[in-house]
Amino acid sequence: MEIVGQAGRIACRYWPSKQNCFGLREADLGSRVQHYNRPPDAWRPVYSIHRRFLWASARDFFGTKAASGGGFRSLPEHGVAFRCLWPSVGLHWICDLLVLRSRPSSTPPVSMSTPTVEHQDAPEAVEAVPLPESRRLFFVDNLRVFIIMCVLSHHAGNPYASNDFWYYKTDPSQISGMVARVIMLNPSFTMAILLIFSGYLVPPSYDRRPFWIYVREKFIRLGIPLVIGGMIMLPLLQYYSFHQHWGYTGYDSFWQYYWQAWHGMGEMPEGWNGPGWPDRNLSHLWYIEHLLVYALCYGIWRKFFCKPGESIRTPKPPPGNWAIFGFAVFISLITFAVRIFCPYNKVYALFGVLQIDMSHFPQWLPFFFVGLAAYRYDWLNQLPASTGRLWLSVAVGLAAFNFVVPFSTEFWIAAHSAGFTFPNFFKSVWESFFCVGAAVGLISLFHQKLNWSTKLLTLLAASAYAVHVFHPPMIVAWQFILGHVQLPTFVKFVIATLAGIVTCFAVAHFIIRRLPFAKRVL
Repeated sequence: MEIVGQAGRIACRYWPSKQNCFGLREADLGSRVQHYNRPPDAWRPVYSIHRRFLWASARDFFGTKAASGGGFRSLPEHGVAFRCLWPSVGLHWICDLLVLRSRPSSTPPVSMSTPTVEHQDAPEAVEAVPLPESRRLFFVDNLRVFIIMCVLSHHAGNPYASNDFWYYKTDPSQISGMVARVIMLNPSFTMAILLIFSGYLVPPSYDRRPFWIYVREKFIRLGIPLVIGGMIMLPLLQYYSFHQHWGYTGYDSFWQYYWQAWHGMGEMPEGWNGPGWPDRNLSHLWYIEHLLVYALCYGIWRKFFCKPGESIRTPKPPPGNWAIFGFAVFISLITFAVRIFCPYNKVYALFGVLQIDMSHFPQWLPFFFVGLAAYRYDWLNQLPASTGRLWLSVAVGLAAFNFVVPFSTEFWIAAHSAGFTFPNFFKSVWESFFCVGAAVGLISLFHQKLNWSTKLLTLLAASAYAVHVFHPPMIVAWQFILGHVQLPTFVKFVIATLAGIVTCFAVAHFIIRRLPFAKRVL
């Protein structure tokens, strides 16, 4: 009967809907039964045939009356069925790894229905209770992975789109207008979606722990990567790449450059041709620096200016199309007002520390507050599919307009310059509406179609943060390699993007996150 019991548990594990598995009901297995969702629609015919084959093989081997005490047939007589049964179970395990989705179930097991609350002695954790049902938002993980890949694509195309700041500099004759139009789509919507998710995840992070533990966790998760990347990785990368491509002079060693130029402890050399002084530039880590400041400000606000219970989630309908349209108009006007005085992509250092791209800051900051509101009112789970389709169509139309309309070089120069001009106004409005449309549309699309996970997607999501922090050296390495190959510029861009994505995620998973204490931080 032990063999029969094992077979029943295997069958019930993969088909919880079966009320009788060799005489064992699902309810008889209690908490040992694992709830699995049905496979994707495209695989259901194959899955159904394979399920019937497994069921028939098990019945032929164990016998139809095994569960009722009639005994099961001898092994030699049904050796063929035995050999078919266990490879069939193994195939299901492979499907479980690569194919089967793991969705938030509408009726989760009892052990998952009550969310765990850490540090229950803390007033914040007791009063700020999330929604009753604890569910994993797989579409957030999947969309975050997609956004990180877009960031890698943007940095892979930087040297092929312009000769602005980047660690690799290509020949001016290889600059491609098509690459410039492609990567021009990335900055607005990628940062907007990342800030929405950041704002969405900050309140539950605060609710689960006392204030000082929350602050400590933010310094561990955000401060340590900021120090390692900004004080070690980026200075090395900037010195060696700029030494070859930008003609650094006056520094005999890296350490001399590190103290005198990077930290600005020496005088600026005559004829300095770097992007700024001091040469300290956090590059892509500005996002982590901002997120650390936003998270600390939110924690201080909750601790000292909010009453207990003010952050309890109270679901409300998400904004309608007219409200989203008004939000896009508001961002457009604020962005244009700032760009009258601040050129496009001009980076400023607030208090000499906090790096801000003022031309995009009005587009990005409001989305952090949108994420805070989305968590409190549960907007992500209630966003209508029709709203998502409408705004995704707006984003696709604006992107197509960017590729179809042949703007002149003078128009783009004026659009990237400060001033009260029509090109500047047009670009501000176009970017803002594309940003809002892509953010709303992609969140809705991933929620409707990609709210599931596989083993591979889980591994990619776990490595996404490490990829974001440590990807520049690997992207630059591929750009150096492709610099010695005679290929069209757009082909180099595609190769650098695809090879960079594979390399960065592989290094993050197999090397970086396996270092001591790395998973505690990343």
